[in-house]
Amino acid sequence: MDLDQQVGAPRAWTFAGREWLVSGLTPYQLGKLTAWLKDHVPNPLQEVKALIKDGVFTAEERKALIDEAKARAEPKYQTFGERTVQVSGWPPQFGSAEASAVLFNGSGIPAFLHVILSKHQPDLTPAEAEALAPLFTVEDLRALIDLIGVGGPDDEDEEDGDGDGPAADLPEGYVDPKA
Repeated sequence: MDLDQQVGAPRAWTFAGREWLVSGLTPYQLGKLTAWLKDHVPNPLQEVKALIKDGVFTAEERKALIDEAKARAEPKYQTFGERTVQVSGWPPQFGSAEASAVLFNGSGIPAFLHVILSKHQPDLTPAEAEALAPLFTVEDLRALIDLIGVGGPDDEDEEDGDGDGPAADLPEGYVDPKA
């Protein structure tokens, strides 16, 4: 990650025929994305609670279902160089495959664009971000990731030339709306 990305210096990004100022995500913006994910990815424990409330399952089956839900909800971490990141669990963390599969499909793209763009264009409304979403392509995402350094665990190795830096590491599950 370059110094401009570390300090959040705004950079120009051309998208949808317009130049936008963008910069790395702040803790506040990451919190907004996490809140969105909490609202759109069911908590495994809540799902099981709803499933077992009618008493159809035996005590042993209920325990097995609860244990499985706890295991899915439990945060799991992986270390990449000097950085340790949550790679699974609930809520899914921005940059994880699970979060990306939800965030970069359907209603997640407008939410993501609104968070990213409204930082330096505070008058941008959620409705305007919704209108921009169908124009958001894989190429736009790659350019944005390269520019501001958002992405998954491979961010730190983009200099090594192995082709697996953030631009090559598009979020798993991302569906290009123009494809």
